[in-house]
Amino acid sequence: MLKDYKYLKPDQHYIDLYDSHTIDYCRSLKQGFVNKTKKVLPKMNKGWSESLADVAIYFYSGDRAIKKEETISKWMRGDRERDQKLELTEPPPNIFCRMCGEAMTCESKGLHDAYTFPLQVIFLFRCASCKKGRAIFENGKEWEREKKPCPKCHALLEEKGSNKGRTFTTLYTCLNCPYTEKDEFTLSAPIKEKPDPYFERDRAKFCFSNQQTSDYLEQKITLESLSKSFDELKERDKHKDVYDAAAKLQKLTLDQLEKTLIAVMAKNEYVKLELGAPEVDQYVIIPFTVRDAKPNREARSSELDLQRLLRKTLEPTSWRLMNEGVSYRLGILSGKLKGYEREEDLVRLVEQVQKKKSQQRFKKNGSIAGDGEDGYIL
Repeated sequence: MLKDYKYLKPDQHYIDLYDSHTIDYCRSLKQGFVNKTKKVLPKMNKGWSESLADVAIYFYSGDRAIKKEETISKWMRGDRERDQKLELTEPPPNIFCRMCGEAMTCESKGLHDAYTFPLQVIFLFRCASCKKGRAIFENGKEWEREKKPCPKCHALLEEKGSNKGRTFTTLYTCLNCPYTEKDEFTLSAPIKEKPDPYFERDRAKFCFSNQQTSDYLEQKITLESLSKSFDELKERDKHKDVYDAAAKLQKLTLDQLEKTLIAVMAKNEYVKLELGAPEVDQYVIIPFTVRDAKPNREARSSELDLQRLLRKTLEPTSWRLMNEGVSYRLGILSGKLKGYEREEDLVRLVEQVQKKKSQQRFKKNGSIAGDGEDGYIL
């Protein structure tokens, strides 16, 4: 007859377990905090010391409360999986007694290690005739306890066990040398754990209610938001020149962009600029074509001249030529322009320009080689 063991407990079991961990830690935290401040700041008023400890406990308890529901759900889900594994796993067939050869009966089953995944079920088979037992895993492999080596000659020791009442004795014998060893232990009477008389009092003190948890979470979000804002202000102050330069970039509308490019291109003998339909999403992307009106300008020279012209013209604006640059076909050059609006994107544009200029200064001094065709594209 298989023994029925249930891992999944009532909800209150997990609530009490979680709360007990919180209570134990808060108790030790408070006492440890007070003891430490006595050593470090012996003149500190005891009330101040305990107040500081209460602040630390408040934040610890609040963080524990936020994780409580998720953690308990995880515990229960794990125990439910253990029960399902035990329930659905059938014992392996055809297990016979090593002594008499009789078919053995499955007496009980359990998890070999309930807290190690993947879970493995182990079955205890018992012979009705000679009462011998065998422990068999669900895959049919037999569990065998690892034998102790002889400390003298390192051969494996033979074991023989016996018990008398609550005393268990194991005799180890080496068949290779005269070494023997006797191991004996007595089971102590089970100690009934006394209930904690201050558990409920400290639960009310250290474990947040649903409303307290909700309030704490709201405060935590507010504090994190303030902290993030403070960090952003520090970052802006640290890189004030970059943010100021980003703010000064010309945020040209499409019409302004078109008029600017037409005027500049005409001076460099690129004519009849045509803008395609814009793609409006996180950025604004717009294709363009323009004609090369300069006689005898070769295709590659025409592409490079236009790329340099566009990059120089667009550098003080929020627009950039996209990475693919421009292509030339029969006197027609085409490409795509990209417009930026968000502050973080504009800051990155400025940083890229500054980095490029720094590289060019090093290149000029012979310190670093660079490609003059970088486009500062995000």
